[in-house]
Parts: sequence; C-alpha cells; structure tokens
Amino acid sequence: MNGLKLTPQGRWSSRRLSRRGICVPVPVPHEEAKKKERSLSLFTTCMTLNVFSRLGIIKALQFDSQESRYEVNLEKHVNPICDGHGGIIDCKVPPFVDQQEIASKTGFSVTGNRLELWVLW
Repeated sequence: MNGLKLTPQGRWSSRRLSRRGICVPVPVPHEEAKKKERSLSLFTTCMTLNVFSRLGIIKALQFDSQESRYEVNLEKHVNPICDGHGGIIDCKVPPFVDQQEIASKTGFSVTGNRLELWVLW
C-alpha cells in the first residue's frame, strides 16, 4: 500500500491506543504495550504514533501546556481540557465555522482549524 511495514512493537502500540480511546499521552499506550512486548522502546512508540498520524489513522493533538496526545476518534469534535487536572474528553458538537463559506469569501483554501476549550469539572 505505502511501503511501510508494521512491526510487532508497532502493532502493540496501536492496539493499546485503540483500546484506550480518547486523548492519551504517549506513555499510556507505551506502558500498556510494554506489558506484552518487553523490548518496546518509547522511541518506537513515538515513531509508530507519528507515522499513524501522518497516514490519517489517528489524530495527533498538540496542546500548549501539555504533552502531545493521540486519539483514534477522527470525527469532528472538540476536546475540552480541564484546568484542574488536565483531563481531556471528547465532546461531539455541531461545527462552529462553515469552512466552505470562509474559503469562498476569502479565496483561501482552508486546510484545518483548531479550537481549545479550557474548563473546570
């Protein structure tokens, strides 16, 4: 398909991420996968998640004050971040901005958007 081969270590990283669900930092799937694949390095986990992100299999989330997170939910949604403990949840909401309307009014090609919601719960 794209010339990439999924290693056993990469397979374990991806399985652990998909079982965790929402917005997890790299150490979470890494530590869980290490229970099954003891030779798994943090570097391998990071590289695997980065490749999956580039291929559109998972989504990489960059937050200003937190480490990168990864999630398997590719549907349009927002991720409220708790100011108190840093937890992140998925929240499905209608789109806030009509990207096609912006593109037609400005002549720009919209390539993405970002919304951060900081909350307390």
